[in-house]
Amino acid sequence: MGRSVSYHSNAAKVVFLHDVLSEGAGNWEWDEFIDDLKGVIRERYPSFEDADRWAGREDHVILENSAAEISVAEYCGLISVSLAPREASDYDYDYDGESIRAWNENWTNLIANNFHDHLAKRFSKSALRKIGSFSNGEGVYELIN
Repeated sequence: MGRSVSYHSNAAKVVFLHDVLSEGAGNWEWDEFIDDLKGVIRERYPSFEDADRWAGREDHVILENSAAEISVAEYCGLISVSLAPREASDYDYDYDGESIRAWNENWTNLIANNFHDHLAKRFSKSALRKIGSFSNGEGVYELIN
């Protein structure tokens, strides 16, 4: 069975990047990329703060705010950057009685396209869009111009 890069299971938007790291890159290059990615995201969305936890087995949450979280995963040089609403229980409500889960999803969906465009513009030579998957699980991507 084929394999592809993982992304957050609850993602509202996923940006795929390739050729960002050199072949055989060490941890220092990965750390430098993550720091740069955080800076790029905070340029547009300053409410995000550092995070360091896992969403599943392969998705590392690197930034979060009260409504959303951003995670990264890498497989064979292909990197996924996921924007997903923060989890909240069905019993969590704000003072107006609105579901926090619904509010998180609405906020995340509102910024999803701008998030995608902002990262695609910054990493223009390496941004991909997933256009499908083969039956064995391998992903098919196209370059975003």
